[in-house]
Amino acid sequence: MFSIIVSVIIPCFNQSHFLEESVNSVISQTFNNWECIIVNDGSDDDTEIIAKQLMQKDKRIKYIFKKNRGLSAARNTGINAANGKYILPLDADDLLQSNYINATINIIETERNIRLIYTGTQLFGKEKGVRNEPFLLKNFMLNNLIPCTALYYKDDWQRVGGYNETMKQGYEDWDFWMSLLENGINVKKIDKLLFKYRRTENSMSKNMNGDTISKIQQEIYYRHKDFYSKILGNPLTLSLRVNDLERELALIKKSFSFSIAKKISGVITFFKKK
Repeated sequence: MFSIIVSVIIPCFNQSHFLEESVNSVISQTFNNWECIIVNDGSDDDTEIIAKQLMQKDKRIKYIFKKNRGLSAARNTGINAANGKYILPLDADDLLQSNYINATINIIETERNIRLIYTGTQLFGKEKGVRNEPFLLKNFMLNNLIPCTALYYKDDWQRVGGYNETMKQGYEDWDFWMSLLENGINVKKIDKLLFKYRRTENSMSKNMNGDTISKIQQEIYYRHKDFYSKILGNPLTLSLRVNDLERELALIKKSFSFSIAKKISGVITFFKKK
């Protein structure tokens, strides 16, 4: 029997200047039955000092230091130590609205067929905007619709083997969501902007070029090839979907985030090679 309901996992690598604000967004939650595990991924800044100060502030906050092995390994380390029934990853520079956990828990605890739940995203920092598109599985296969912060069962993390620790350039969360969904997990999106994603000059996804995106997409495709075939069908169907994405890309470049357009462009480049 779980005594802790939600374990919030915050990996941190040289982001001590954001860490306190991120943890404070957890402390401010209207839902109280949580623990917060900060995983210091071998930082050489003030991460440890700030983490230990935060531990003094709230006994629900825990701290782990590990040698630097990347975001996936840091998340897996924190989740492995977690006591919660549910896991909520939160990057050290991102924020939760005060009712995030309460809103997601209310659904996942009552709708037993739902095992992965997330909300709309508000971008802030160097780039402002909103990501609140509906979840459609076929679109998800070609463009990750689920942010890195989403609530899910810890035993599902165990079942799929956690985050892929070889993926150090990005989109490890997309690969992980793919593993959950191909194992029959049902996902639901709350149509409210309860997650705040900070865009900085050093944001991993912002600094990717089309070739890098295509390479990562290729890795994800081959890891989940049967699932792609099941959802997207034969090569002709996939080709038609790529044509649709090209039209969507032209519209996105005019009206929305260029960084998202860049990601979709990389996906298109990959599938045109198939």
